[in-house]
Amino acid sequence: MKKWDTMPQDLTLDVKIIRNTLEQSPRFRIAMQAVHDTVSIAGAANTWLAGHSSGSAIALLAGKNMAKMGCLLETYLFNPPFVGVPVELTTKTEISEILKCGIRFTTSVMKAGVAVAQHVLRDRPQMDDWFALLSRWTPYLFVHPSNPVSAEYVGYFEHREWMVKIGAGAIERIATRNSISGAYQPLHLLPSAHLIVTLSPAQNYKQAHGLEQWWKPNIQCQLKLHEFSD
Repeated sequence: MKKWDTMPQDLTLDVKIIRNTLEQSPRFRIAMQAVHDTVSIAGAANTWLAGHSSGSAIALLAGKNMAKMGCLLETYLFNPPFVGVPVELTTKTEISEILKCGIRFTTSVMKAGVAVAQHVLRDRPQMDDWFALLSRWTPYLFVHPSNPVSAEYVGYFEHREWMVKIGAGAIERIATRNSISGAYQPLHLLPSAHLIVTLSPAQNYKQAHGLEQWWKPNIQCQLKLHEFSD
């Protein structure tokens, strides 16, 4: 809930999300401890994670950490932040679609190239271990295509399928494991997910990013399961 007395902490949390240093946040540490305690008491099958906006970032990171330990928790993420250029928000024209594909293809080639140049493949067995564990975890992502905070998840998963179709799946399999943004792993690196995209138009950013849109009785959504295959 937005309150003036928590605004400084909220802004600090947002900065950590953007810089991929959320794990250093006191809020995240408290949340992570609460998840561990709940799972130890109730069991993984009886524990769900859920969050909206920055709260969904905390839930996402907590779920990823648990999945890497082999504990797969049912997770619902509403408008989770995607740190990156919102390419998906460009105008829907034939030229813009070609441009988006070009930007994403170039980014994938760069990430794969950097990964090889830095000898990331030397540690491939260890990397594959955690990535394989994470690929079995399929959180539910609720995204509005007009929301600049999370809309890029739509393009993120569609691009991976497109790379496979054009025969560049090997490049994308390396790129999707790595990032050129720094030492910290971005939150949006997800092998698998249930992506729920609302088809209901939004009048403004507040409506597109709001939580209340997801419980409207007349909402129309499109659901697709995206599974990572090596």
